[in-house]
Amino acid sequence: MFKLKSGKLIAAVASDSSHKSSTLAAIFDTQTDKLETYRLDFPLDFYTETILLPDDTLLFIGGSSGFGIGFKQYKMAKIYDLKTNELKTLKTKPNFSRNGHSKAILLLDGNVLIGGGSKDEKKPYTTEVYLFNSP
Repeated sequence: MFKLKSGKLIAAVASDSSHKSSTLAAIFDTQTDKLETYRLDFPLDFYTETILLPDDTLLFIGGSSGFGIGFKQYKMAKIYDLKTNELKTLKTKPNFSRNGHSKAILLLDGNVLIGGGSKDEKKPYTTEVYLFNSP
């Protein structure tokens, strides 16, 4: 969950026991107690790292469709703009798929440090700087 500049709270890509909420963004207005939900274009049962960017957009990076036998891993980066309710896929993808114990941190220069594990890589736990904010 993140606090936006407006004071509203946003939660996205949360999964419940039925896995039906995994494709929703929920925005709660703390001043009016109003809750709005928006549908996101992610697979059901999807897990990803989410970063709030300085312009109040959300960056979703990496991800998997769960853990265990038969799950899929994704090398992707998407941005969700709640002002336009648009989710767009970015051309630059992370170098490695991640699912286990993944983390992402926004750096001061606007890029994102991502790390975590993948059962399909030679090095099961890796880190990289995702050059989101570079030309």
